[in-house]
This record gives sequence, C-alpha cells and structure tokens, in this order.
Amino acid sequence: MTGSSPRPRAVLVTPVVPGAHGGPGLRAADWLRDLGRSHDVDVVVPVDEPLVPDAEGGAPGERLPDGTRVHRVPSVGATRRDRLLAKAWPPLVRRRPAAVTGWRVPAADLPPAVRTALAEADLVVLFRLRSTVLVEGASRPSRVILDLDDAESATVRSVAWSCLRQRRWGAALSATSTAVQYRVLERTVVRGFDEVCVAADRDVRGVRRVAPGATVHVRPNRLVGPLAGRPGTAAERTGVADGPAELLFVGSFDYPPNVEAAELLVGPVARRLDRLLPPESWRLVLAGRGAPDALAARLSRRPEVDFLGAVPDTAPLHARAACAVVPLRAGGGTKLKTIEAVLHGVPVVGLPEAFRGLPLRDGEHVRIARSARGLAEAVQEVLEQPRAARARAEAARRVLHEALALDGPLPPMASAGGGSR
Repeated sequence: MTGSSPRPRAVLVTPVVPGAHGGPGLRAADWLRDLGRSHDVDVVVPVDEPLVPDAEGGAPGERLPDGTRVHRVPSVGATRRDRLLAKAWPPLVRRRPAAVTGWRVPAADLPPAVRTALAEADLVVLFRLRSTVLVEGASRPSRVILDLDDAESATVRSVAWSCLRQRRWGAALSATSTAVQYRVLERTVVRGFDEVCVAADRDVRGVRRVAPGATVHVRPNRLVGPLAGRPGTAAERTGVADGPAELLFVGSFDYPPNVEAAELLVGPVARRLDRLLPPESWRLVLAGRGAPDALAARLSRRPEVDFLGAVPDTAPLHARAACAVVPLRAGGGTKLKTIEAVLHGVPVVGLPEAFRGLPLRDGEHVRIARSARGLAEAVQEVLEQPRAARARAEAARRVLHEALALDGPLPPMASAGGGSR
C-alpha cells in the first residue's frame, strides 16, 4: 500500500492581507490561489494586520486553500525621528529600511514556526519590496521570487506629480522623498534576486537596470472570485439603468490619483458633457472608500453626481452602468478598476494611464482620450452609438480573459514560464 507523496511547500510573505481591499490585497490573494494549486502554503503577515479572511484567495465566504497555515510576525514601524531623518536624507534607508513610510520590521526574532517554514519551503514568494525586511536574515530555499508588483519608486513619483497638480504641496514633497527612498532600496535590494515579477511589461526595463542577471516575469493583475474564469459577453448585462445613463468611476479616495480623477470627472469632463448631451440624460456615479469629509461633501453637493462612498459589491453598479470612465493621470502597474469594468462587459473610456500594461487598443476594445474634452466626446460616442460600444466591450472582454489567464496560473507558476532576461 502506497500513500500519496506530500505536496511541496511554499511560503508567501506579504505586508498586506490576501483579499484585503485595494489592488495589493487582491494581488496577494491571486498569489495565494496560484500557489495553492500545487503547494501547501504558509502565509506570513505582520501581526498588526487584520486576520487573514476565511477565504480562498480572499473571496469572501470561501475557505482558504487546504494545507494553508497563517503566521503572524510581531512588527514595529520606525520612530518619528528615523522617518524624518530618512525624508531629509533618503540613503539612510539602506541601514534602516523601516524608515520608509508605512514599512514595518520584525519587533524581535522571527517566531520559530516562521523560521522553520522558510527553511523547509521549496519556494518562497516575497510580495512587494517591503516584505524583504519581514524575513531578513532567515534561511531560505534556493528558489525565492520577489514580486515588486510595480516599480514603486516610479509609482510614488507619479503620485507626487498628482499631488502637485492638486496643489497639495506637503503631500507632494513627502511622496517625492518616499520615491527617492524606494529608488535607493530598489538599487540595493532587487539585485540580490534571480527571479523578479512585475505587473506590466513597461516595468521590465527598470528591473533589468538594477538586476541585469534576473529573470523577469510579467505577472499581470487580475481579479479572483466570480469574475475569474468567466469570459461571457457584454450582451449578458441585462441591468443597464433606465432613465439617465450612469457613468461609473470606482476607486479608493484615500489615494491621490483617484481624487485627481474624480475632480477631473466632476469638473471639466462634466462641464463638457453638459454642452454635448441633452439635460438630465446622464449621471456620474462614484463609489469607493476613504473619501475625506471635505471631498465627500463636495461631491454630494453636485446635482449630477451620485456619490455612494464604500459599497460592499460593485457588481450591481457595473450591471447598471452605460459606461465606465477612468480619468487617471498617475499610478503604476495595471489598473484593477479597468480590468473589473472590462470583465463586467462595460464599455470603458479613459486616459492612457487607465490602460497601462493592458492589451487594449483604442477604437477596437476601448476609447482612449488625452484630455477632458476627449473624454467627454468619447462618452458621447458610447451613449449615441451603443451597438458599436457593446461590440468593443465584448472584444475587450475576450482579449483580457485570454491575456490574464483567468482559467489557470500566471507566470512564473504557469508551466509556460513567461520570464525574460
């Protein structure tokens, strides 16, 4: 009588809870789902994070993959003095990485269970650069993958520019300093890894500059849960709202690029729509958590805006939307709000940043504009030519379903590999 051989073990080290709100939590959940296909998984998270959801890949209501164990590492942030010193002199983060805004380091020696899991693992995935400090000094297997998600120095720098355009001078200065800190760490830490992942092919060149010998995998962002593995067609959407056409924007409003996008949408874009479309034929629907009170009050006062705040499920909003508008000018990686709208079969209009790293072409899959006027005109086209808009939405959905491998694993877990040097 022979028993089945044990599955290999993997460790996922993540500074955010898999399945938590926002893009990083969803990307961590996707790693957990992918690793769980072929490995028993240990998840290592900071002890101050909320409990890992009782979910497969973070999808509420489902179990964690069989064989998954969760370890919580006691962690501390930098002192206020260290953070101020690092902002004034960014190279300090080489010696004190916790001084980077939001980073945490172990409060003491790693728990024995974590050290054992790392030492016995066949594979370790470090999700995002900050995970490297959570397990610094511990034994690791021969195969360790660093998932940067995006080039964080470039992303934070673009956030700084977004803050400047909003005249948030202090936030812009702080983000600029943080971007330099990330750049210092990218140049020193990333070169120590043989395998590195990024979400968009545009970030590959930057990784090669700091880690020329590494294999770089493009592992795009994607959704987990009901939309994953379901190509469908745009014609399946049966709930498009009667009455005024609903123009949807979803985002976390504690993130400056989303605030900038909302201000552009309810300001210049809305004023142009007033001139292009009949009165009361359209409404802007904005949904998302984290809006400061002043922003929420300002949005709620606009008669053509429905500001919903946080919603438990965006699916009903996508089902009713005539169009998703994504007027982003900053950020990094690939945009989950764009991916979500496309997979729901909603026609999408946006600025170029909305489609960063996605195989979507203007006129064939989506409409890409370069100004508030162009966005309004693209929305007008969607509303006045609904059959053409639905055809583009169906084409976009098919393309993303194939490109994001929604039915299977992504590189580097996919058998095809997908890495480049």
